[in-house]
Amino acid sequence: MNNNKENMQKESKVQKQHLKIQIQILKEKLLVLKKKKKELQLRKQANTENIKKKSENKMLQLQKENLSVFIKKISNIINKFKNIFEIAKKQKIEQHSIIEGIKLTKKSLSNNIQVFQKKINNNDIK
Repeated sequence: MNNNKENMQKESKVQKQHLKIQIQILKEKLLVLKKKKKELQLRKQANTENIKKKSENKMLQLQKENLSVFIKKISNIINKFKNIFEIAKKQKIEQHSIIEGIKLTKKSLSNNIQVFQKKINNNDIK
């Protein structure tokens, strides 16, 4: 009987040791999973930041391109002003013709400025 009791105590100790080992294994697995979760969260955050930066850079690039187009259009209009004055000097055109040319050029300039102003308002260019 004593032997039976000792065997049961040994089995109980073995089971307890086995349970402790299983608990330790599960704790280690839990730590690994927590680390993986944190790593995934950090990657997600970094990915979000990268997307945000790329979007901001793309927006700045588009704004620069729009500004470049605007400047080219204004440059062409300014050249028209120069051409009008050169022609007026060479051909001694009546004042009325010069004024009409200047009015048309001014209208073209105003239209381009309004179009660009709309782009500025839509893209929040500051």
